[in-house]
Amino acid sequence: MVKSFIVQVALIILFSESSFCQNTILWSVKDTISEKTSYLLGTYHQIGNSFVDSIPQILKALNSCEVAIFESLDNGENVRKLLNSRNEDSVYLEFLKKSDIEFLKTYASAWSVPLRKLKPMELLMKLQQDYFETQCGSVKPSDTWSQFDNYLIYLAKTRDISLIGLESDSLQTVNISNGGETWKDVRKPIHKWIKNIHKSKHTDEYCRAVTRYMQFSFNYQFEQKCGENPMLKGRNDKWMTVIPSYLENNTCFIAVGLLHLYGDCGLIMQLRNSGYIVSEIELTSKEK
Repeated sequence: MVKSFIVQVALIILFSESSFCQNTILWSVKDTISEKTSYLLGTYHQIGNSFVDSIPQILKALNSCEVAIFESLDNGENVRKLLNSRNEDSVYLEFLKKSDIEFLKTYASAWSVPLRKLKPMELLMKLQQDYFETQCGSVKPSDTWSQFDNYLIYLAKTRDISLIGLESDSLQTVNISNGGETWKDVRKPIHKWIKNIHKSKHTDEYCRAVTRYMQFSFNYQFEQKCGENPMLKGRNDKWMTVIPSYLENNTCFIAVGLLHLYGDCGLIMQLRNSGYIVSEIELTSKEK
């Protein structure tokens, strides 16, 4: 559920600056000692199941593995319970534009978590997520799943593949909620995204990341330093304390957000530096 505004902007930059592309989202990971072959997939969370179904290599890789590892196994209900346990807070009324407040009264009326229980960054992320889903074509009307990762978890369960979660949605929510952003900080970005949703604005600019992802057209920039995103690096480093132990004893299907594979601190480079052979897999998709 949670996907920070900062990460989404970073993805837009990543795709828009690409000059050399690896042309894949799926990588094989070979343990040179056990000779077991596992797989590493970079997901874009808000893409529907039809895209996944259109890529046979993803389903083949998942079916061949004994263990499936994801960022989190928590479903949205756990996050909703956490957020709904909060007291209501109407401080946002003092900072948001009156026109935005009026828009949100109707727009957010059916949300499973009331507007008054959301913190500044959570509201901003919710609006951003809605924009990507409704304006960028990543989720088709016929899709029964709107979340890439959740659909893969469902498929793994139906195949009796053991599931591992690297962290909980609740932990991700706490990390973002404690980012320190105030309503004053997000007032202008919230206004921008409401305007984008209301008037279907800037789709070429903001949907570029989704389009290029679905075309496998981007650059992982393995030489790029990750120091500007300490939270991303910290999560990657923490995951790498446990991922190798699973790879040593099992064939694993690892699916995490694409940005976690990017740069010199990404899982691809960290696995290579740990002695694994990580190779790109050429993909074909009906969506291309």
